[in-house]
Amino acid sequence: WFLPLATMWFVCSWDHTLYVWWCKAFKKMLEITGPAFVKFGQWAAMRSDIFPKEFCDILSDLHAHVTPHSLRHTKKLIKENLGGDVDELFTDFNPEPIGSGSIAQVYFAKLKDTGEEVAI
Repeated sequence: WFLPLATMWFVCSWDHTLYVWWCKAFKKMLEITGPAFVKFGQWAAMRSDIFPKEFCDILSDLHAHVTPHSLRHTKKLIKENLGGDVDELFTDFNPEPIGSGSIAQVYFAKLKDTGEEVAI
């Protein structure tokens, strides 16, 4: 991912449309390669003193809109960490994450035993 994308920079930097495409491809590469790389992208997004503004604007999506992992993976993590299936623990579980960052995703749910609305 890194070498082909880095090589393409030289070609894409000459045309604005290709440059925007390259920035989006770079953002996607950071998401695919994992949390440490997403953290780098989040840092870079805040450094408009070092990087071009448009590049920073595109990477700023990494603060709260990282491509979420699958719902199946979420349910597996809930079972492993909370000791039960989603249906056993919650009366209402919104399958759409309200936020997704470099390390975690956040969902709204309602606890089965207390009825309390929670973010998990």
